[in-house]
Amino acid sequence: MVAYNFRVSASNEAGGQAVDGRGKLHYYFGGPARSLTARAAATLDLEQTLLDQLVEMFRPALPQTLLTEFFVSLKTNPFVVLTGAEGAGKAALVEGFARSLVGRETNQFITISSGEWAQQTSQQRYFADIHERFGSLHFLEALQEAAAPGNLGKIYIVFLRGLQPDELHTYCSQLLRVEANGTKRLALPGVPLAQQPTLPPNIFIIATLHLSQFTAQLDDHVQRHATLIAFGPTARAPKQLPLPALPLPVGYQRVLLRAVVNHDQVAQDRLWALLSARELSTLQPSPQLWELLQQNGIGPDYRLDADMRRFIANSFDSAGHGLFDRENIIRNARIACDARFIQRILWRLEDPMLRQQLTAFLDDRYPMP
Repeated sequence: MVAYNFRVSASNEAGGQAVDGRGKLHYYFGGPARSLTARAAATLDLEQTLLDQLVEMFRPALPQTLLTEFFVSLKTNPFVVLTGAEGAGKAALVEGFARSLVGRETNQFITISSGEWAQQTSQQRYFADIHERFGSLHFLEALQEAAAPGNLGKIYIVFLRGLQPDELHTYCSQLLRVEANGTKRLALPGVPLAQQPTLPPNIFIIATLHLSQFTAQLDDHVQRHATLIAFGPTARAPKQLPLPALPLPVGYQRVLLRAVVNHDQVAQDRLWALLSARELSTLQPSPQLWELLQQNGIGPDYRLDADMRRFIANSFDSAGHGLFDRENIIRNARIACDARFIQRILWRLEDPMLRQQLTAFLDDRYPMP
């Protein structure tokens, strides 16, 4: 059995002293994002370069709006769930993102597959339990590695591939807990909530779930922990990804981590700096989106809450250029607002036709060249 030794961080920057060892998962107390140094400021286009690589890999198979939504979602919430038909390109997108950022042959990209194979055996419950324990340990070890003092400048990607709904529930409920303020902690047995370590800031968790496996019962629980992104019915990733000189230099990882906005005040300040007070106060889903919902008898409540502000703030790079629209700040904010609003309501809808329309809404409403 693996024994974990959790210790309090002694450094705000690295999460602890190097002498504590790589095997310790330290408590991380994050604060507001710091201003970038002059050197980093000269390379503020690195986010755009990384996003451009994803677009080059997958267009026209996957819409640029979907690729950008994925990128912004990871910046906003480190746990993203991709849903859609089998073969739509969910796994290919995760692997392409990992290859661009950290490479595939590296301990920074960890894949944990579904235990669905156990259902085909004569001892289904026995092998399923073994697989769940192994996957949970592998997951915790990945977080432990990411939180090591020398690794906090690197990005770690945990890929939970092809999960069943009950497996997704395990990672969302039994291994992670979300506090009222949005802080994600590891749910360690026997450890008081206040002392449970927070999720390392340099970890991205991405799960894939086939659309046919999705159940509405997961909705509220998963939404509290993760961001759901739906692939449209026509999405089909290429069978073989192009092979440019990858991965990008490690500096891209550090710049991306610095660009992440996960504090409400930082998000508010960024939006105040980019948008006028009037534009920010009136920012809401587009009239076309409201019309589509009203035509289907739906009038969901909307407010520019902390979650929405963080998503919109993360749709800009550190230089203030939009990731959805680089030239038009207002249009970029409106696209981001529509994207997050659709994410929040999509899986509460029962009408499959409306779901399909909403899945394609961003690409239809905001076509990108």
